[in-house]
Amino acid sequence: MHRLLPTVALGVTALALSALGVACSTPEPPSPAAQREVGGPAPVPVTVASVAQAQVEIHARLPAQVRGARVAVVRAREGGRVLEVAVQAGERVEEGAPLVTVDPSGAQAAVTAARAQRTEAQVAWAQARIDERRYRSLAERGAVSAREHEQMRNRLDRATAALRAAREGVDAAEARLGYAVVRAPMAGLVTERLVDPGDTTPPGAPLLRLSGGPTEAWVEVPGAMFSRLSEATPVRVDAAGRTYPARVRQLVGAADPRTHTHLVKLAIEGDDVPPVGAYATAVLTLGTEPRLTVPAAAIVTRAGLTGALVVAPDGRARFREVRPSERSGEHAVIAAGLAGGERVVLSPGPDLDNGAPLRVERARD
Repeated sequence: MHRLLPTVALGVTALALSALGVACSTPEPPSPAAQREVGGPAPVPVTVASVAQAQVEIHARLPAQVRGARVAVVRAREGGRVLEVAVQAGERVEEGAPLVTVDPSGAQAAVTAARAQRTEAQVAWAQARIDERRYRSLAERGAVSAREHEQMRNRLDRATAALRAAREGVDAAEARLGYAVVRAPMAGLVTERLVDPGDTTPPGAPLLRLSGGPTEAWVEVPGAMFSRLSEATPVRVDAAGRTYPARVRQLVGAADPRTHTHLVKLAIEGDDVPPVGAYATAVLTLGTEPRLTVPAAAIVTRAGLTGALVVAPDGRARFREVRPSERSGEHAVIAAGLAGGERVVLSPGPDLDNGAPLRVERARD
């Protein structure tokens, strides 16, 4: 019996140590959900900036149309039936290019008649010259009186004038025949086509409209805004996704009686210009005014809404819908949604949720 006791005691000791080992082992960390229940999420480190007031340029954006500085209405010099229109609206043409052909039958008849009159005048002039020479010779020999010779000389003068008029009539008739083909008075863009083949047009009727010369943007400006403009006003033209430098070329003082707007013509500078006929936006700088601004990096879009994450008094991020009016350098000009002195998060990541606690690591001016 006494020899078995150490063995039993050793077994009890082993069991006790085993139980103690279980009791002293390191516990597993709680789940993230348990952590949030106990202490909440860790603050997110962020960089912030204050909503501040600054002097910013005020721009007006108005619709404009790109066109040539010269506008020509192409008219028919001779009436008749339109046989052919060689161009469509939107096509560019060179000076002298044929545009419209009008039936030349009327002009051709006039040419035929004028040439016949010229032939008759040439015959009459030739006979008058022969008679004048003959009477001159007779007068020198005393066979006819000086008065009779003077009559022949006057007859030759009248025949000469008639021949000159007949020749001018042929030139005019042939010129009219040339008017049957209406040509471009300048290089430019066909902005409007007013006739089609088969139409009958009277003399002087408009056929096409052309726009040529230096490229400009024409913009209608309200009266109150017009008074703030001058030829020194900084301007630019946005068209087809690009920005083009421009300058104010003309301020038309007379207002449109219907719209009460003033026409402002902007000269688009450089060789690389937008196409004539394109619709554009004229950006006019009206001066500077104090406005609320934030760094553009603070503006985000969440669920289709434009806004910023504001640092709330409780230190949490609060999404605020804002209305930026425009960019001014690296800053956004705020029209509504923020107040001066508020702090906004810069470049917030998509995982920064509304209501998340924040730790400001850096503040920008």
